[in-house]
Amino acid sequence: MTRATSPWQHPVVQFIGWLLGCYFVLSLAQRLSPLHVVLTVLCGIFASTIYLLRFHSSWLLRLYAMRYVGGIIEWIAQVSGEPVPGGVAALSRSNGSASSAPGAAGVTASDSSAARSKSSEPPPSPFVPQSPADYALMLDLLKREVRGHQRALDRIVRSLRQTAELRARAADGGGNAPLGIHLLIGGRGIGKRFLAARLAAHLYTRGGGTVVDATSGGDVVAPLVEAVRADPAQVLVIEAADQLPAEAVSQLVAVASGAPLLDAASGARVSCRNTVILLLVHRSADALSDIGAVESIGTGQTQLLDRIVAELGVDRRLAWALNGAHPLVLPPPMVLAEIIAGLIDREAQRFGVRISRIHEATLAREVQVVRELSSLELTPSRVAKIVRDPAHRAITDGQQAISIGTIDNAPRENVPSRAPDQR
Repeated sequence: MTRATSPWQHPVVQFIGWLLGCYFVLSLAQRLSPLHVVLTVLCGIFASTIYLLRFHSSWLLRLYAMRYVGGIIEWIAQVSGEPVPGGVAALSRSNGSASSAPGAAGVTASDSSAARSKSSEPPPSPFVPQSPADYALMLDLLKREVRGHQRALDRIVRSLRQTAELRARAADGGGNAPLGIHLLIGGRGIGKRFLAARLAAHLYTRGGGTVVDATSGGDVVAPLVEAVRADPAQVLVIEAADQLPAEAVSQLVAVASGAPLLDAASGARVSCRNTVILLLVHRSADALSDIGAVESIGTGQTQLLDRIVAELGVDRRLAWALNGAHPLVLPPPMVLAEIIAGLIDREAQRFGVRISRIHEATLAREVQVVRELSSLELTPSRVAKIVRDPAHRAITDGQQAISIGTIDNAPRENVPSRAPDQR
């Protein structure tokens, strides 16, 4: 990556320039001591941000992920000409000239202009993250959105980053195997599909994803081939992976080795190189939560795979082709309360009102319902009922904020109980 050599781009020169400018302004406003303090602080923040953007951009990743603070950092970066945290990727995406493999370095705007003049311009990358800093930022954003499954997110993102970095170094481009094949285990309503959707949104520029259910009775492979032909870079989600037919299992095992995905009826072949395949098993993972700490090949990994095969009915060949198996269990009560509060706030925003307060008893009741069902499957509909009446009253009265009290809009006696083996 080339950088401007102008002395004005040097952070020390910029810092001195801003100090001189601040001194000049303050000399004109010596009688305004509050303004003196405010301007000094603002200029110091501005100069410090420029310095961090130039030399320690990774320090700003968490701040950049915040909505308003991130906007300020991005504005300072635009004014000073410095890249935003993970800015190589940001510049390459905005100029449509990123590398064709995730994890590869981007180019600057001047390089992009030169590249566009060439007839052999490489296609833009379908991946959002382009550097280790980008993957760190993606992981941070995912953990903010997908609560309670931090361990699974850590392992999945680390696996994707490692694959990307190895591809960038490999002489043959790293082969045609998918970016990763991961198994997500957990009861319905635990967040498996939501995790897949948010991963697709943060990993791919188009945020693509396709869901196929192995219990639908139809061909599992054909819709996957059609989806990959339409968009080669996306997350492929296969539900009820423990009930995949033998032919589909054989195809996935071959794909894990780099073979194309084949539609036997039409003869169409597609490469899954730029896809992530997530296999979902809708069974409780409480008894398997102890295997979540196993992360390396060895005796522990063998035991993990043996239990997946024996207890979940996953084909042994497919189990050994996985890049990771992740048991997802219900988060702790405090995390559940945060998730429910977030859903309530999002539901209120649909009607243009904000939440001023949520009574503790309301959250405690909803957490108890989730724990009784061992699932968040009914939570969105219950939240909609909770918010409906207060939101309607606020709109009728012309108010902008509502308070969620203890009125139970979905009585507990009407909440169905779930059998332990219900799927």
